[in-house]
Amino acid sequence: MRAGVFKDGVYAEKTDYFGYHEETSVKITDTSLTGGLKPTISVNLEKDEFVSGDTVRISGKINNIYYYDNVSVKVNKT
Repeated sequence: MRAGVFKDGVYAEKTDYFGYHEETSVKITDTSLTGGLKPTISVNLEKDEFVSGDTVRISGKINNIYYYDNVSVKVNKT
């Protein structure tokens, strides 16, 4: 869920899907935005070195931004 969309609290959730009905509650705790801090990004790779033909899976997390902020990532060969 994107940061800043919901305030902290408990929300009712109701779902109807092709005759199936479900109701529950969801607790939202948003700790991603900290006032006065610069945005940060952390990037993780499966291993430290790759060879030609390897599949590279990149994952990461961006902290301290709003969901409507633009983010771009560029990968360069070194």
